[in-house]
Amino acid sequence: VEAVADDVTGFSPGGEVFGMLRFPGFDGAAYAEYVVAPASDLAPKPAGIDHVHAAGAPMAGLTAWQYLVEVGHDHPSPFQAARHRPVALGTGTRVLVNGAAGGVGHFAVQLAKWKGAHVTAVATGGHEPFLRDLGADEVIDYTRTR
Repeated sequence: VEAVADDVTGFSPGGEVFGMLRFPGFDGAAYAEYVVAPASDLAPKPAGIDHVHAAGAPMAGLTAWQYLVEVGHDHPSPFQAARHRPVALGTGTRVLVNGAAGGVGHFAVQLAKWKGAHVTAVATGGHEPFLRDLGADEVIDYTRTR
């Protein structure tokens, strides 16, 4: 953060932030080293991750959130004939996450577990410790199990 407006709280010069600027929309015209951004589009960057990883989190996290948690959306997908019919997650819900160690998948595992679901993660076997740490109840190694 280089500077903040007088009415902005929670941020100060020198602070590290990340976010998804002016999303959704096409008001942003370029990516740059410095931008003017609404404070509502930003969050403090967690100390434990670098800027590159923080920059990748908003879109992947939002994708998992919208698919698993935001049950109110009912937008048709141009990629599938059937409409997405979200189910509220909770105790007794079972969630299978394909690509569980990937960008969206690792958020999906955590969100489903946070909501109380039983989570089965599908990935290569080498990712099992990582996925267990994220909360996966079961891990299927797709290179060994059809």
